[in-house]
Amino acid sequence: AIFETPWAKNAEDEDFFYHTMQSVGEIVKDDVKLGTLYIFLVLSTPGAEQSQAVKTNLALACIQQEITLLLYRYLKTKHRDTEVASQTLSRMLICSRWWEIFTHAGASTCLAG
Repeated sequence: AIFETPWAKNAEDEDFFYHTMQSVGEIVKDDVKLGTLYIFLVLSTPGAEQSQAVKTNLALACIQQEITLLLYRYLKTKHRDTEVASQTLSRMLICSRWWEIFTHAGASTCLAG
């Protein structure tokens, strides 16, 4: 385990986080470009605790859209199959909820300690 239980809001969030990290790892593997684009997308996505102004910021929404399109184009080129690219991107977007759990739980402070 990465963190000592309990670190998330509840056990379900911890399980979701660990399973999601496993899924992301299976998708990204050793593909540095894919991992980099994915983390850029995650980091540009406001969490639940952000202000409404941040959540509805047009410039930030444009950045997220552009990164999502970059991810799709990269996956389409990598797999040479639009269906596989779409399915993989969908899995990655579903997995992006881990960041909200991680930051909401204060887990980032666990890393510093």
